[in-house]
Amino acid sequence: MADTFRAWYNDQHCHSGIGYMTPHSVHYGLAADLGRIRQSALDAAFLANPNRFKNKPPRLPPMPTAAWINPPPEEKKPTIEPVARTLN
Repeated sequence: MADTFRAWYNDQHCHSGIGYMTPHSVHYGLAADLGRIRQSALDAAFLANPNRFKNKPPRLPPMPTAAWINPPPEEKKPTIEPVARTLN
């Protein structure tokens, strides 16, 4: 059952957090091409019936620059702490 869910979740379910794409399409670099195909379909629908869209062409949601379930740990830069000194 877990394999069935995982296949659906990764390969079929469109996620709002990643521009209504599937994790598979984003991970394997297919999202840009799919976005162009979807936008072409939206443009054709708008030209066929602009009143349906309140005379404003529909646009796909933007893709995030990064999407993580568990983000990688941030690289820690060495911190230099000030040394307390007194002047005599």
